[in-house]
Amino acid sequence: MKTYYFSHDINAHKDPKCSALIAEKGMTGYGIYWCLIEILHEQGGRIEKFPKLYEGLAFQLRIDAKQIEALLHSLINDYNLLKEDDKYIWSERVLRNLEEQQNKKLAKQKSGRIGGLKSGISRSKTKQNEALLQTSEVNEPKESKVNKIKEKKDTTPKPPKGELFIFLETFNRNFNTKYQETDGRQDKLKKRREKYTLEQILLAINNLSQSKFHTGKNDSGWKAGPDFLLRNDEMIDKWLNFTPPVNKKAENKPIPEFKPDLPANPISPERMKQLREQTFKVAQVKTMS
Repeated sequence: MKTYYFSHDINAHKDPKCSALIAEKGMTGYGIYWCLIEILHEQGGRIEKFPKLYEGLAFQLRIDAKQIEALLHSLINDYNLLKEDDKYIWSERVLRNLEEQQNKKLAKQKSGRIGGLKSGISRSKTKQNEALLQTSEVNEPKESKVNKIKEKKDTTPKPPKGELFIFLETFNRNFNTKYQETDGRQDKLKKRREKYTLEQILLAINNLSQSKFHTGKNDSGWKAGPDFLLRNDEMIDKWLNFTPPVNKKAENKPIPEFKPDLPANPISPERMKQLREQTFKVAQVKTMS
């Protein structure tokens, strides 16, 4: 995958706004600010606001959601390093960086096109090559329109990672896979969320990963994927209430508590323990019946 970069002034920390940020928030706050600048470059210059924005950013940066919310408020209102409106959060410097990158890209494309035409003329002065040059010049306005469309698409802001990102991170970690986000998986997760909480769905992932057959320990080597679990509510319910077979040697060992990797501890340990106990009791009733 190609890695892109953006310019970073060597004396940025001496800027009065950054100096005030360091004085009050320390180097931790300054480091988080530059992480946000990197995310803004990845998202096309703007982060779209949505209900779980702070949880998503907290998961990426491995900090508390309230901490990132407070810091964003300060960066916007106290230090004027970021800006916002009702829909987006952005940085003027990031938007300028992206515009400069796009202009350089278009300039290289134009230079390469002109260089190719000149090379063709030098190799042959036939009428066929002259006609080809004229055709290229006629079609150039059309190509400019195409470039403008590409430029517009490249600068369209993308939403930050949310619940689907958390779901796939948990699934890939449990199954040692590399599944990516798709519109279809987003729609399926949204449908399952009408009935189940995110922590219940993550608990179902954990239980599914306890099944040897569904983790590839079978004759064909088949593994369950995220679409297998998200296909309907019955599948979530089945694995939410699944209890692995009891090993007689480990009968007296305590059942480990499942802790889903959610940002900013969205539920308390007591609540997670209740979920685990409820799931285990349902499984016991089914076994006895």
